[in-house]
Amino acid sequence: MSIPIVLDKSTFQGLNYEDIVELHKYYIVNVTPLLVSEILDDLAKEEKEGKKPPKDQVTDLAKKCFRITPMLI
Repeated sequence: MSIPIVLDKSTFQGLNYEDIVELHKYYIVNVTPLLVSEILDDLAKEEKEGKKPPKDQVTDLAKKCFRITPMLI
């Protein structure tokens, strides 16, 4: 039986995909709407400032958020 865990934005962004997969082995990782909203706001802020967020960064965050296998993207 797994224990639920909620990650804040800085922890979530600091972990790589392999770490997120490892967390899923031992915990039920809850991706809260607030976390998704904060990440989307950060990406939108970069775009407003004239910096287009790299596609790799957006893809990486999506993979970590939904644990998508790299072959699907």
